[in-house]
Amino acid sequence: MLSCLFLVLAWVPATTSLDCCERWVAHEEKDMAWAVALDAEFPCPCFEKEVGPSWVSEYNIFREWTYFWSLDKYHPGAKSCFRSKPFQGHTQQCCYSDSGQLITYGPGGGTADKGGAASLYKVLIGTSEHVRADVKPFVDCGGPTGWDKYRLVRPISKGVGGACTPNHGGVLPYHTPYAPRVVDHAEECATLLDL
Repeated sequence: MLSCLFLVLAWVPATTSLDCCERWVAHEEKDMAWAVALDAEFPCPCFEKEVGPSWVSEYNIFREWTYFWSLDKYHPGAKSCFRSKPFQGHTQQCCYSDSGQLITYGPGGGTADKGGAASLYKVLIGTSEHVRADVKPFVDCGGPTGWDKYRLVRPISKGVGGACTPNHGGVLPYHTPYAPRVVDHAEECATLLDL
């Protein structure tokens, strides 16, 4: 009987939980040179009124009518966001509060995006590099509640030389429990890594 019990235990596979966000952050932390170069080339203007022609507004009426793509879902507290021209395939995103001041920390801030900007068509058919490299990891990190983890590798610009006044956009950083996607197998993560 003891040998039967041992045999059963030998066939039961051990399961371990995998934190999809931690896995992605560890992978991305290996090379952050692109984000440093992007912020040097396109630091966010400290005020919305200083945004020049090299920036494109992200406002889109279709986006705002859908909760899935609405600005408030991804950048709570932001009144407007702008995206830089692509630089080496990446884009800088700058978000501003109701006062027109750059949001420099907290869930409302814009981030350096590794996947760059995407056309609405590519987003809808699922071939957007931005969705793969930036949006899906955001989901794996728990959405706005995981902003502090996400921004470790998708930093918020603090303006030229970090000179902008600290601003959280009226939405204080969440103090809710960190809620990433925890799964049993790496294939279940929204973010598939090319390791």
